[in-house]
Amino acid sequence: MNTLTKIAFAMAATMSAAPAMAATLVGTTADGATFNRPVSMGDGAPITLSSTGTAVRYQATSFTVAATGSYSFLMTGLDPLAWDTYLGLYANSFSAASALANALVYNDDFPSIGLSGFTRTLTAGTTYIALATGFSNTAAGRYSLAVTGPGAVSFGTAAVPEPATWAMMLVGFAMMGAAVRYRRRNTRAVLA
Repeated sequence: MNTLTKIAFAMAATMSAAPAMAATLVGTTADGATFNRPVSMGDGAPITLSSTGTAVRYQATSFTVAATGSYSFLMTGLDPLAWDTYLGLYANSFSAASALANALVYNDDFPSIGLSGFTRTLTAGTTYIALATGFSNTAAGRYSLAVTGPGAVSFGTAAVPEPATWAMMLVGFAMMGAAVRYRRRNTRAVLA
């Protein structure tokens, strides 16, 4: 193949590539629960917990992607302006009590305080959790998270509940079921 043909193939491949899709989430960690946050290990999964961020506030939001490929994440501290953000990514589930389990990557200062982010290959159909938090125990606030990649990003409607919240919900559902059975039994007794 001559050079001109190679250039033509490269241009055709570039023009036929799917346009990047972007999604933005705005949230706050200001009133979130606290946990001992993992430490960033560059591009790898964290292997240790922080000695600085031992009780940092966080917000966990589940999401999925429509296409497998490379996605870029950028979290920006909004209010207070440029607060010291820290961004984590989990696959399948997140538990504050076991913050290293399922963690894929964490980042701080990308490229400066108030910004954090990374690029990661994601798989369509997998549930991911974006974990917005801060560097230190006092770093919290409003943020925006932009995710850009080859497929649509669908954020969950609510943060991922903690195990204690799940337990309370299950107890509540059980109590509602018992109340319904009790009413039916009393209604039958009155009608008999």
